[in-house]
Amino acid sequence: MGINSGITHFFHGQRKVQRIDAAYIPYRAPLEVYGSYAGLIFLIVLILTKGAEVFVGKFDVKKFIVQYIGIPVYLLCIFGYKLMKKSHRVRMGEAGMITDVSQETAAEERARIEQAQQSADSVKGTASYWN
Repeated sequence: MGINSGITHFFHGQRKVQRIDAAYIPYRAPLEVYGSYAGLIFLIVLILTKGAEVFVGKFDVKKFIVQYIGIPVYLLCIFGYKLMKKSHRVRMGEAGMITDVSQETAAEERARIEQAQQSADSVKGTASYWN
């Protein structure tokens, strides 16, 4: 599951290729793409070494299968879905990232919502909704 998060961080590349300013994105990861790469590398190392005890001493096939069955199952699910649904890879610049996107930045939208909330509170007075 964590590897999916790292792999699907192609969004950053799509945004750069399509020249979409980061100000229009409501949430950005603190480390952006570098955090995803670090997380992806960490998870790959973790997955490959989680069953390292299988290789120490006498090799046990049953323990090996138990420790590493998740890798082929994961790949089978991904590629099985792609074959059944006949999905294809979306190349850089082809993803529709402009459709139904607001023309105001995330900061402008936040400010507009806060201003609307403040004006609604001033109309109601200091009474809360539940009073």
